[in-house]
Amino acid sequence: MGISFASVVDGGTLATYRARLVQRARRLVGAVDAEDVVQDAFERALRARTVRAGSDPLPWLNRITRNVAYDRLRSRARTIQRQIPAVDTASAERSVVRRETIGELGRALLSLPAVQCRTIVLHDVQGYSNAEIATLDHVPYHTVRTRLNRARRALRIALGPMAA
Repeated sequence: MGISFASVVDGGTLATYRARLVQRARRLVGAVDAEDVVQDAFERALRARTVRAGSDPLPWLNRITRNVAYDRLRSRARTIQRQIPAVDTASAERSVVRRETIGELGRALLSLPAVQCRTIVLHDVQGYSNAEIATLDHVPYHTVRTRLNRARRALRIALGPMAA
């Protein structure tokens, strides 16, 4: 039998869950968006009809937070695809090839782990430096370099001959 999520948690418990969920969201989408992701996750949890009576809602909240974070990352990738201008007017064929390439790049970005996708988007698309990304994500500088290197390698593999 289920009960409402709002009746399961009190203010202190909610603050404890919030702290844990913000930490999880920060690993997925970075510090800048973590608070928003958790807020959206709580809104989804409150809209949900029921939670299992007598069970800890934290795993359920973790899953909702993860799903909201992935939704946010997918949205970013779609935004990146739309921001790349299609200014090539030389020929219709080139334009089609360019759009297909952008589509492949977007799909390849979505196939990366969330932290690698975020790192490569922040660095290569939005122009953040490694040090700035390290500050945003609360990770060491060399972690950012490693993530960026692995993301680029994974993109080259995912894009195959198109990456050459």
